[in-house]
Amino acid sequence: MSNNAFQTRLECINGRSYKFYEITLEQSGTADDYKVFTCYGRIGTSGAASCKFEHLTLAQAEHERDKLVREKERKGYQLIRSGATPAPSSAVAPVAPAAPARPRLDVDLQLAAPSALDLDTLIEGRTYLMQEKHDGVRALLSGVSGVAILRNKRGRLLDVPAGVAAFAEAALTGNGETILDAELVGDRLFIFDLLMLNGEDMRGEGFRRRYATLEGLVLPHAEHVTLSPAFSFPTSKRANHDALLAAGAEGVVFKCGSAPYTGGRSAGDGDCLKVKFVESATVRVKAPHATKRSVAIEMLDGESWVDVGNVAIPVNRSIPAAGALCECVYLYAYRGGSLYQPVYKGERDDVSEADCGIGQLKFKAEARLAA
Repeated sequence: MSNNAFQTRLECINGRSYKFYEITLEQSGTADDYKVFTCYGRIGTSGAASCKFEHLTLAQAEHERDKLVREKERKGYQLIRSGATPAPSSAVAPVAPAAPARPRLDVDLQLAAPSALDLDTLIEGRTYLMQEKHDGVRALLSGVSGVAILRNKRGRLLDVPAGVAAFAEAALTGNGETILDAELVGDRLFIFDLLMLNGEDMRGEGFRRRYATLEGLVLPHAEHVTLSPAFSFPTSKRANHDALLAAGAEGVVFKCGSAPYTGGRSAGDGDCLKVKFVESATVRVKAPHATKRSVAIEMLDGESWVDVGNVAIPVNRSIPAAGALCECVYLYAYRGGSLYQPVYKGERDDVSEADCGIGQLKFKAEARLAA
């Protein structure tokens, strides 16, 4: 008879540690008789396994597991995954499979620059492919042996949505690391570039070739994640640009089809350019309003914080506290004044106060007013 088993994995990685700790709850023949196994060691090894508790109900086993998780988190471990796993034989303590090498995820991200080129030139020419600029959290997905790790652009671990975990289990099964550049919008991951495939660095390839490989990897698993379409023909670029503009999308990104993936921000006439339909800015909350669902916002001008108006907080969002960093979209800004028609998009934990500089604003005389 097959047994039910549930496994939790934690990892501790810093200058001194490179360790994992796994907790497995295994059903032992009867409906309410569970064992708790642990396995721990250096990441990349099979570790040392032992049986820690026997003859527990499921609730008792979960209680002991949660105590172990809290204990390890106090010691600097981070929860990587938790869920059902194929059960080992009840006759022997499980030995964890060799853990995949910790993904590097030290990639220098490619950042799109505001385009200095005419929009018609980008659309009508064959040099650049066009993708939607998604309104979410920039994320790198790393997969090894079916295990997904997701981080934002500052390297902070993100929760892995169920769909992303399922995609990794189905598609990222090689022993070598695969790294995908993506945007997380809610729980949906929009994948737009391929940096590494099963241990092979793809960044030196042109974008057209990287994207063609990415199609073969992602499209068979469209129920779990979304491949961000890359349009290359002028007619398709024009039609989709106009459709995205009409739908209120954030904007589009143009990538040179023959260019490698180069870290850092592109030049204004370089290989990775963005055209935004509305402007956006990272701001700091100065203070919530005493009686209304709005907050005063400010930005950094040199070493001083200056007021840039107020923004309403939608009823389905929590009101951010003073000092929180947030993203707002707006039509344009007045010099020495406020943002015009700001719209609150949400808090951000992937930026710092240095990203709130007033130099990011587009002022009325300079702004391209959205249609």
